[in-house]
Amino acid sequence: LPNLLSHVSRLKAETDSVFRTYSETQRSFSDTSAYIEIREQLAVSVRKVCDERRDQNYQAYIKEVETPLNIAKRLIKISADKYDTAYSFQQYMEQVCLLHLDEGKPKHWATSLKRSIVTRYINSQKDLKDLLESKRGWWASIKGFFQWLYGLLDILFSDE
Repeated sequence: LPNLLSHVSRLKAETDSVFRTYSETQRSFSDTSAYIEIREQLAVSVRKVCDERRDQNYQAYIKEVETPLNIAKRLIKISADKYDTAYSFQQYMEQVCLLHLDEGKPKHWATSLKRSIVTRYINSQKDLKDLLESKRGWWASIKGFFQWLYGLLDILFSDE
């Protein structure tokens, strides 16, 4: 599979090119309401095509890594009781999924691509979302905030 990030940048370049070409060819009509209306319609149509294409790309990537993510999902479900806040559980889910993407083809993919695939995968799994939602609550939110703050401080001071 081609790198999604390079495809996204190509998609953006093509989108920019469409708008640039439209603006250049219709420059003499730029003050008319029809120009503005058609440009808005073009923007909506292009955005729709881009969103569909982006979704197709993500689905292709998720299909490529379906087996390791399903294994990670089983491990997450087994260990869910060990985490009592949404923040810590979310971090755990992401780490387990990323760990399972360090083998085979995904090993060479960009970390940002793997993270976006993991996030999309977690959000698409109803049982994982339900488990995450079960970790939310007043006390868990307060505790989760302090865990987040500790993690942020750890990141800030670990670079020294």
